[in-house]
Amino acid sequence: MQLMKKWLIFILISIIPVVGQVKKKESKSKSYKKKNEIEFSNNQNTQAYLDMLEDAFYRVRESYVDSVNESEIIKSGIKGMMKPLDPYTRFLSGSSKNRLDMLRTGKYGGVGIQIGLRRDTLTVLTPFEDSPAYSEGIHSGDQILMIDSVKTKGMSLKDASKLIKGELGSIVVLTIYRPSSRGKISFELTRANIIIKHVPYWGVDENGIGYVRITKFSKNTAKDFGTALQDLLDDDMKGLVIDLRGNSGGLLSNSINILDKLTERGVNLLNTKGRIPKSNKEMNSRRAPMVGNEIPIAVLINRSSASASEIVSGVLQDLDRAVIVGEKSFGKGLVQSMYNLNDTTTLKVTT
Repeated sequence: MQLMKKWLIFILISIIPVVGQVKKKESKSKSYKKKNEIEFSNNQNTQAYLDMLEDAFYRVRESYVDSVNESEIIKSGIKGMMKPLDPYTRFLSGSSKNRLDMLRTGKYGGVGIQIGLRRDTLTVLTPFEDSPAYSEGIHSGDQILMIDSVKTKGMSLKDASKLIKGELGSIVVLTIYRPSSRGKISFELTRANIIIKHVPYWGVDENGIGYVRITKFSKNTAKDFGTALQDLLDDDMKGLVIDLRGNSGGLLSNSINILDKLTERGVNLLNTKGRIPKSNKEMNSRRAPMVGNEIPIAVLINRSSASASEIVSGVLQDLDRAVIVGEKSFGKGLVQSMYNLNDTTTLKVTT
C-alpha cells in the first residue's frame, strides 16, 4: 500500500509541470494571435475590416488575369455583405429594383398588356383600357411572334415582359399573328405609364356575397380596394370574401390602409419592434370603417399568402372581425425598410 502511494505521488509531481507548460504555451499563442491577426468579432474596430475589403478590391483589380468590371465587383461585395443576414435583407439593383419601384409607384413603363403562354405561344390575354396597346388595336388572343427584332419562340414570360417594358416614351414594335384574320400585323407602340391593377376583380353574386381579389399591396391597392368596397355596398352586399391567395405581400402602409376600412376607429392593429427605437411603432385604425360589423367577412389564404397578406388576415382574425379560410400561410412576420443608395440601387433591410 505504501508503495502504491509513493508511485501516485511521483506521477502527480511529474504531470503538474507539463500541464503548466501547456497552459503557458496556450496563453502565448493566444496573445500572439491577438497581436498579429484580425479576429472576426463585433468587439473589433470595423475600420480594420473596411481596410481589408479595400485592399482586397485593389489587389483583384491590379492582379487578376483578365480585365474586371469594377462596379459589378463592388455590387457583388455588397450582396455578399447581406448573405449572413436574414433572406429578406437584400441589395436591389436592375430588375429587382424595377419591381420594387413598380410596387412603390404603382406604375411602370410599358404598353399595357397582360401576356401568357398558350400552347407554348406568347399570347395577349388582355389589353388594359386606355393603354397604348388598347388604343392601337391589339386584341385578346393575338399571338406575339416578335418583340422588336427578337423572335419569341421558346421565350419565357419573364424575358418577354422584360423586353416589352422600358423607358417612358421609347418605342417597341410587336409583330403579332391574329388567328381570326389569319394575318400578321406589326404594331409600333410608345411606352407609357401603365397603372398597375392589383385589385383586378370584384363583384356580388345572387346571394349578396361580395368578392374582392387582391394580388399585391402596391401604392394604389388600398384606394382601389375602397372603390371596390363602395361598389359592393351599392349593390347591397350582405357578406364579404377577400381573396389573398397567392398574394406575397407588398407595402405595409397599404395593408394598414385596407384594415382602416374594415375595423373600428382607434383599435390597435399592429405593433412593430426592432433593435433601434424608430423601428418600434404602434399602428391604430384611424378612420370609421366602410363595412359595418353586421356584414360578416371571410379571408381566403394559402401557402403563398405572405407578409402584408398575413398582417391583414391575422389582424382581422385577432379582432374577431373575419374568419380565415384555406391553408397555412407562408409565415413571414418581418418588416423591411428601404434605403436608396443612388438612382439605380436600393438596400432593403429587415428592421
